[in-house]
Amino acid sequence: MRTLCKYIVMVVLLTEVVLGGISYAAGGSGEPVAGVTVTQQAPVSVVSTDEMKKSEALLPARPAQKRVIRLKRRKGHTTSTAAPIESQFLSTIKSPEQSAPQSSIETPTLIASFTGMDLNGNTSHAIPPDTMGAAGPVYLMSILNGGVAYYNKSTGAMTGHTTDTAFWSSLGTSSGQPADGVFDPKVIYDQYLGRFITVELSQGTSSTNSYILVGISSTSDPTGTWTLHAIRADLDNGTTQTKNWADFPAVGMDSANLYVSVNMFDSSENFKYVKAYSIPKTQLTSTASTITYTEFINNNTNDFTIQPCVAYGSGQQIYFIGEDYAGGGNHNGDSPVQQTQTAAATPSYLKLWTIANNAWTLLGDIVVQSYPVVDSLPGAPQQGSTKTIVTNDTRMLNAVCRGGYLWATHTVTNSTGVKTEVAWYQINPSLASKTLASAGSPVQEGRVSDTSLFYYFPSIAVNANGDAAIGFSGSSSSTYAGGYYTARMSTDTAGTTQTVGQLVAGAAAYYLTYGGTDNRWGDYSATCVDPSDDVTFWTLQEYAKGSTNWGTWWGSFKATGASSSDYSTASAAIGAIYSQYASFFGSLSGSVLTLTSGSATYYVQWYSNGGALVAWTDGTMYAYYKGSWYAFNIGWQSLGKAATKITSIYNQYASFFGKPSGSIAIGTSGSAPYYVQWYTNGGAIVAWTDGTMYSYLNGTWYAFGVSWQ
Repeated sequence: MRTLCKYIVMVVLLTEVVLGGISYAAGGSGEPVAGVTVTQQAPVSVVSTDEMKKSEALLPARPAQKRVIRLKRRKGHTTSTAAPIESQFLSTIKSPEQSAPQSSIETPTLIASFTGMDLNGNTSHAIPPDTMGAAGPVYLMSILNGGVAYYNKSTGAMTGHTTDTAFWSSLGTSSGQPADGVFDPKVIYDQYLGRFITVELSQGTSSTNSYILVGISSTSDPTGTWTLHAIRADLDNGTTQTKNWADFPAVGMDSANLYVSVNMFDSSENFKYVKAYSIPKTQLTSTASTITYTEFINNNTNDFTIQPCVAYGSGQQIYFIGEDYAGGGNHNGDSPVQQTQTAAATPSYLKLWTIANNAWTLLGDIVVQSYPVVDSLPGAPQQGSTKTIVTNDTRMLNAVCRGGYLWATHTVTNSTGVKTEVAWYQINPSLASKTLASAGSPVQEGRVSDTSLFYYFPSIAVNANGDAAIGFSGSSSSTYAGGYYTARMSTDTAGTTQTVGQLVAGAAAYYLTYGGTDNRWGDYSATCVDPSDDVTFWTLQEYAKGSTNWGTWWGSFKATGASSSDYSTASAAIGAIYSQYASFFGSLSGSVLTLTSGSATYYVQWYSNGGALVAWTDGTMYAYYKGSWYAFNIGWQSLGKAATKITSIYNQYASFFGKPSGSIAIGTSGSAPYYVQWYTNGGAIVAWTDGTMYSYLNGTWYAFGVSWQ
């Protein structure tokens, strides 16, 4: 274990918008927030999980305590009853056959299902748990208020456990040090680096020391070594000491940076402003005694909980999303308008930002299905008790950016404001506008609701196929609080999800306040995609394990139909054909879709030139362009199977071949066709139509003793 503990902070660059030495957003004007680049000499520690576990035994025992998320209750959100509209893209895919995507009503089947941490199993008791977890190639990691645990993904066995204080203890646990009073944990798996990243806040007994703690695993194995950092949140722009403290971290990333947004409160627990941090991943993996990041301060007090997205794919831009509170006219300077619980007369808006060129820039608003905004969402009833469960407020809970779209979810109420449900959105950020009259609508949006169950604290994930999954809690007067989940395929009818499934049933009426009045739950949950196949989903949800014991439960599943071999085979064949004509078709528009025309199913990939490649279930393949169809003299089943086998062989010899050069191509030798994938070492893997498979390198052929057919 190596630890450097220095607390000197210096600013290396100050930029334009400065008020009293601090960079702020101009008061609600919608102008970009200029970033300030800060270099901070601060604690950094390289420590193994074994050392964390040993330190746990040396830490003083802490009494059970309530972890309180200070909830800023916002008012003035105008609402609407307007129905969601379909996107231009969905209208386009209907045009060749004039048929809408078919929606599945099946419940996704659980693949894995096993217990996570609970309150009584943690040395450090805390409520609520702030349910959080992430999936890696082999392990799952969960970090909650009070505990950290690792699980074998295949067996569900817990392979390690410690308190969250012990996890950060090498940064110092004494009064005023970074690991004194940790709370609000988050964890994500970085598919770009192949590492876990965790974030947690701390505010201990010192009135001025508020920290953002950031850790990154050395590999994809979270049970190994971690590099831990501490950033002073109470110092604005690295120089100005405040008595403000950070709460409710919202975490996102792209290929280059980690993004953390926090709500800042003063010592009297009054909300002050939102801060965002852009931290290069190269800084996180460094063991140098300094860390450099860019800080943004937004002093528009109408903005609250601005959620960055977790981005997937190369070139995916980072976006942030939050709720907007709009009156009339230019909403960026409006005062909030008081809204009653049942009001639903005018549209609701979500607000989008991005970070680029050292500026945190407001993109504008998206108009969404109306929902009443209240000082506090209705408490959720539970079986066998008159005590309800606190469901907090309507703040955004998580966001994902994939394929150019932003997906997000949060808890809202039904139109009468008496029962909670899940709202989710797929948004094209380019449709956001600073003029309300020009604000675009989501590509699609939906609600997950039930006639009796209250649903709350959702989280959302999106896989490589464009399928989405949502996990959440639920309860009613006849149902104990448990975990639930649903999903939708990219081809399901816009705005719909599949039938809700129960992840884990509650076992008792839950009531635990540690002397307070609020029966706390949440404050969030975790749903993510499995990096091993980028298709399977994992969710971690809270449930009532006992009357005074919360528990958490893991489950994995796929959107119904996502495992279809026909879909995978057709997708591979379409990709191989596309590689031959990419200059004509242009870039991809979305993922391969499964559609129907009468009783016939087909798989279609649209492109930026307006054309498409289509694989029909009778085996034929066509191109579609400007109303005309063009046949390929090849069956997609054979091409797709060959592509799948080529990929399987490549995975065994990737270190030899290097990276793929382009996609699988179709060639001919005389009258015999073949399928070939070239690689950066100059070699290739070839599948011949007689079923044989060869590798080719420097003019020499090498036979594999397998058949792809």
